[in-house]
Amino acid sequence: MISEDVRASATRSITRAEKTVEEALAAVREATRALEAEATALIEIEKAYKKANDAASELKSAVRANKVATLRIEKARNMARSALKEASKTAQIESVAEKDEEQKVSRRKEEEARVEDAESKGKLFKTDAMNEARRKAKESEDRAVLAHRNAQRAKGTLVAADREVKDAEQELTLATTRVSIAKEADAAARTEVPRAESIARRTVKIARTALEAEAGVKKVMDSMISRLKGLMANEVKIAQREVSSLRTSDERVINKAEETSQALDNDAPGSDIYSGTLKLLIAGHVDHSMIQRFQKRLESVEGFRIKSVYGSGGEGIDITLLAEQPVPIIGRLNEIELVQRVSRISRKEFEVELKPA
Repeated sequence: MISEDVRASATRSITRAEKTVEEALAAVREATRALEAEATALIEIEKAYKKANDAASELKSAVRANKVATLRIEKARNMARSALKEASKTAQIESVAEKDEEQKVSRRKEEEARVEDAESKGKLFKTDAMNEARRKAKESEDRAVLAHRNAQRAKGTLVAADREVKDAEQELTLATTRVSIAKEADAAARTEVPRAESIARRTVKIARTALEAEAGVKKVMDSMISRLKGLMANEVKIAQREVSSLRTSDERVINKAEETSQALDNDAPGSDIYSGTLKLLIAGHVDHSMIQRFQKRLESVEGFRIKSVYGSGGEGIDITLLAEQPVPIIGRLNEIELVQRVSRISRKEFEVELKPA
């Protein structure tokens, strides 16, 4: 009865321990999932930082492009100013050339007048006056041609400067757009980073909670195992005490039966009534199934209890019996239908011959 209680208590304790272990495993799985979520959050943070860095790089590139466009615009404006100055100079040169032309006409008239005067004064001065007039007229024409060429070059420079200004303005517009896009990307990245960090913090908190739960479950499991060990130790001690008590009781019964048998032997030497420990020897070759049938039949005899069985069917079987009270051993054995013959070997030993199968 006590052994059954021990087994039942141990079974309940083992069941509780198994449940605790399952809870611990569930906590470990939850902690593993939390750690995986933490790793995922860290990856998201890295991606967000990368986006932020890319946006910052794009912003820097856009700012550099904006600076380059600004420099080109300034250069174009300087070219335009230079072209305007050149055009102004050309206009001045043309004005001077026109004045020179007027002066040339005036001088030509004066020269003609001088020529006429020279003719009147003498033919010697006529040739010199004509040559001088032609030379001065040629110089005036050369200055006029040069002024016209300078004016054409100034116009071409002005057109190129205007085209350069338009290109620079387009590049400035494009750079401004890129700066705006880069700023938006940078703002989005800066928004993404705190969100990823918040997710990571929540995930880390969950992971820590899971780890704390795992530690708590482990602590509870250790406590349960310790209690189980203590309970098992107590149950084992109780069982050992019970077994010791049963052994003591059996020894008392055996001793009492032996004392009774001894008394009976002393009082009636020819009697077949015995008690205590007895040995039955089944000699010869006996079928295993026959031996099993004999053991079952022997266990059904009132007053007998089999303590041990040794040997094999081919070499002989040695059965140790305990007669808890005085019984006529030979008569009881002969009542078993499987027994052919029973003979006494010594005071506590008997040879049994079974019927052939």
